[in-house]
Amino acid sequence: MDKIRRYLILSYIIAFLLGVYNAFGVAGAFAYSGEVYLGGDIVGFEINYDGLLITDFEFVETDSGLVKIKSQLKVGDVIRTVDGEKITQIDHLTRILNRESKKERYAFSVERDGYLTDFTVCPLIERVSGEYKIGANLKEQSNGLGTITFVTEKNDFASLGHLLGEGQTNCNGKVYGSVIFGVSKNEHLGVGAIKGALNKKEPLGNVFSNNNFGVYGKMDNYCSKSYQIATINEITTGNAQICSAISGIKELYDVEIVKINHKKIEKDRAFTIKIT
Repeated sequence: MDKIRRYLILSYIIAFLLGVYNAFGVAGAFAYSGEVYLGGDIVGFEINYDGLLITDFEFVETDSGLVKIKSQLKVGDVIRTVDGEKITQIDHLTRILNRESKKERYAFSVERDGYLTDFTVCPLIERVSGEYKIGANLKEQSNGLGTITFVTEKNDFASLGHLLGEGQTNCNGKVYGSVIFGVSKNEHLGVGAIKGALNKKEPLGNVFSNNNFGVYGKMDNYCSKSYQIATINEITTGNAQICSAISGIKELYDVEIVKINHKKIEKDRAFTIKIT
């Protein structure tokens, strides 16, 4: 067993597993027998929020001027129901808010930080259309690309290493193959990114969670070389390798582990690496 490679995989795995457990209490979600399959494949994600995700608030032009709604709604909330009706489309929310012309108060149920919260919302009346609006930018789903980190013997996977889109939430979605166009490098403190698109003709699995530590789900099947998992105390700074299929095939790239965070891995990344 190549311990350099094993240590690197371990660091990712600890961060991912604790991320799942802390965000959603999914204890034992990734049961494994001490070995996992190495990732590196770049895949596409289509995440459905099973509701409407609030990404921002904007002013609504009312008879009193430009006004932002005053309510308990927050950016990152996922609207699940309104007056007891399940909401998954923006048009549906608009219809509910304007179904009764004289109604001013609506019962909202939203998911926030993994928990459901109920409260009353009083929408604003837009001056031109006369429609009730909550003045929020909403999303029904998020799409993106990411790298598979590891897959267990039961085909459970962890990927990406950070939140996809906005709104940490339990969710449902699909994993697809991808078509890579290129890479945008991180310059002037900007964040680098993979340029590409989802290949919906190549379904690979399903997503069940999206949180600050990554995207999680189950692959239909997965074939790769397996590695034994080490313990956190076995990790040391020094040379290591990462695996990526950014070139079109899986390749190993040399890196250096420059910092290990033993005490705060439940909140932060387990280690810091430098590309060599």
